[in-house]
Order: sequence, then structure tokens, then C-alpha cells
Amino acid sequence: VNDTIYKGNLTNGKPSGTGKITRANGSYYEGNFVEGLMQGQGKLVSTSGYTYEGEFQKGIAKGKGTLTYPKDAGNISYVGDI
Repeated sequence: VNDTIYKGNLTNGKPSGTGKITRANGSYYEGNFVEGLMQGQGKLVSTSGYTYEGEFQKGIAKGKGTLTYPKDAGNISYVGDI
């Protein structure tokens, strides 16, 4: 059973344009998709409390962005190139 939920536009059955994908564990990505991959600006939130907001390339956090660590890790943020 696949408990991943996608809300947004599809092109040829793949996420395209702006959307949100939420995985069964509660982590999610909200932002732009191209051919089913995270691409351009978006926000990725993990269940462990890490948040990355910035640029994505071909499904990977890459480019300028902000990585914020969870509160129990001091709520530290890094801003720059990933």
C-alpha cells in the first residue's frame, strides 16, 4: 500500500508545476515539480525536524537555500549554497 499523497497538477501521469507530496511518515515537499522531480523553489520538511527551503535540481536540494535544524539541535540555521 502506497500512503504517499500528491496534490497538484500532473503531466503524463507525473507531478508537474506547483504541488505538495506527503509521505506516509509525515515528511513532505511543497514546491515546483518538473517531470515528477523536485525542481526550482521548494520546501522539504522531514519528520526529524529538519527543514530545507530553497533551490532543487533534478530531485535534489542544490543551490541557494536555508537548512534549519530541529529545536533539540539548537534550532540552528545555515543559509547559503547547498
